[in-house]
Amino acid sequence: MLKLENIKKNYSKKMAVDNISFEFNNGVYGLLGSNGAGKTTLINIICGLVKPSGGKVIFNNKDILLDKTILLNSIGYLPQHFSYYPNFLALDFLRYMGVLKGIEENLDEKCEELLKLVGLSKESQNKIKTFSGGMKQRLGIAQSLLNDPKVLVLDEPTVGLDPKERIRFRNLISSLGKERIVILSTHIVGDIESIANEIIILKEGNIVDTGKPTYFLDKLSNKVWEIETDFDSAECLKLDYTVSNQRVNGDKMILRIVSDSIPNGNFKSVTPNFEDVYLYYFPNQGES
Repeated sequence: MLKLENIKKNYSKKMAVDNISFEFNNGVYGLLGSNGAGKTTLINIICGLVKPSGGKVIFNNKDILLDKTILLNSIGYLPQHFSYYPNFLALDFLRYMGVLKGIEENLDEKCEELLKLVGLSKESQNKIKTFSGGMKQRLGIAQSLLNDPKVLVLDEPTVGLDPKERIRFRNLISSLGKERIVILSTHIVGDIESIANEIIILKEGNIVDTGKPTYFLDKLSNKVWEIETDFDSAECLKLDYTVSNQRVNGDKMILRIVSDSIPNGNFKSVTPNFEDVYLYYFPNQGES
């Protein structure tokens, strides 16, 4: 069990994380938020990379911020921008990372097992500079698992991947959540919807809502609407409502609108999706 107790972090006058408390158990947790929501600051605190202004991070009843041994033995981390040595062979890179982490027992065997787990066995003797973006991310997952962590933290792991690699990566993350806590920080709603057991909505350094994916979809029942209208009327509606999608149909515009109440006009209620969920919580913010 991983527990956050009243975690705070302020930079000068800005409160990046504001008194967050939460309890994690085995499974995949999605941190969803826009730019500046506090996602990266929070996971950096969990990983011991940033010292909080207040609060505790408790793992198995011990404060991991006070005992770096617990931190090194318990947490695996894949940052958004992970640095590689391009001329290293994949297997040599894992060996190198294992030595840095102080792993001595059966290191070669462990490296080979992890390359097999992430689907890179055939590429173990290839230089990293020849890898695609998805292959590099899978290698990053492998290095984060070298110490067999009970807590795995992933910061925007699928950014820049093509659809096929994103699906492959999501399947891998989902399988890893069976025996450990996986904390996935992202703004890509498709990743959250596909693999998260529980979603945590962060906004301005606060947790504003949590629940299973079905909870959020149920919450938006009768709050997502569509209308087919002329272009001039569509432009007026876009000024007054949060639009999650628009498409042209001949000389008409079809708008998808997220609203707590039915808008004026010939609207029909439609089934919500997670893009609607994102815009419901962050109506005036762009993607992060």
